[in-house]
Amino acid sequence: MSQTLACSYLPTREQYVADLEAAGFVDVQFEDVTHLWKPWEIQRPIDFDQNKSQHLRVNGENIVQSLSHRYQVWADLFLRGNIGGARIRCQRPYF
Repeated sequence: MSQTLACSYLPTREQYVADLEAAGFVDVQFEDVTHLWKPWEIQRPIDFDQNKSQHLRVNGENIVQSLSHRYQVWADLFLRGNIGGARIRCQRPYF
């Protein structure tokens, strides 16, 4: 998996909010939308593989293999609860 995904900084919800506030943002609202993203992320590799012949014609074998693997890794991460989705709203005051 480390060859598929890399993330040098993946903060917790609390740290993400603290980072935004430290950068001067106010009224930070963090909404967990994992319940919206998870079904789509789980279905994506299935749909991609069902249309594999079309993807091969358009993109070629290397890209299709890479995307198929990447989509499955993301689906597995969502299934295991290792990652989720968020909608973050905040404001930066004008000075």
